[in-house]
Amino acid sequence: MHLLINELAKLTNTNVETIRGYRKKGLLHPVQNPENKYYYYTDQDIFKLFQIRVMRQNNVSIRSVQSFMNNDDPVRILEESLKQKKEEILQLEKDIDALEHRLSVVKDCIENSGKVIINTYHRTKYDIPLIYTMEHDEKVYKAWLDHIEYTPLSLHIDKELLSTKNQDSRIPYTITLGTYGDFLENLRLPLPQKYYYTPGGQYLCLIIKVSAYERITYEHIRPLIVYAEEHQLEFSTDVTAYLFHTMQECETVYNYYRIRIGIKEASAQ
Repeated sequence: MHLLINELAKLTNTNVETIRGYRKKGLLHPVQNPENKYYYYTDQDIFKLFQIRVMRQNNVSIRSVQSFMNNDDPVRILEESLKQKKEEILQLEKDIDALEHRLSVVKDCIENSGKVIINTYHRTKYDIPLIYTMEHDEKVYKAWLDHIEYTPLSLHIDKELLSTKNQDSRIPYTITLGTYGDFLENLRLPLPQKYYYTPGGQYLCLIIKVSAYERITYEHIRPLIVYAEEHQLEFSTDVTAYLFHTMQECETVYNYYRIRIGIKEASAQ
């Protein structure tokens, strides 16, 4: 069987330019007619083309396909391709975990907006100060930025600062990148010398809405303090303000934060 390129394309449902590219890369070896300069493809080219398509659909690189076709240790080539696939699956699983977590957070925030609730968190959390890490440990800083989908921006507030009674007072905070302990381990993220650790346990949580042109004030988190006083709860951790959503309403941009602060459980008080 001798086929012109358009005939081979129709027979195999492959783009003409794709076939031409495979020929130029040495993956197909049609016979060229010296008189009309046309290339004629044989049965062997048909078999090779189907094999190439299967490998490419499995995301085997062109270089690996070339090595495979040249009989350069085909077992090793397929093992490497399989290893790459498994790594891609692991990364997809991590991405799914991150999306599921974000979805649960957003749902929780929408359902409980403006309410003070008590949540139990079993995961530990790590926050690294943004400016400090950038200035003192650039390698760690870049590693965290490379996984920004797992290390969102947060604000860290010392719980001792909640004692102020000036309701208009701006509360000092540290801008951080935060992630959970399991993400830290799975992504093998390094830690700088200075970081904040938040254990699992019971937390008071509140969703607040703050204009992008404002800073968080005592008044924003006052509901948490009032709730703790009314229920005789004692704070056990610093405050974390997780920036989970930004939205423009009319001409004003608002940041939505999930504020949480640890409380001592009844048995520990």
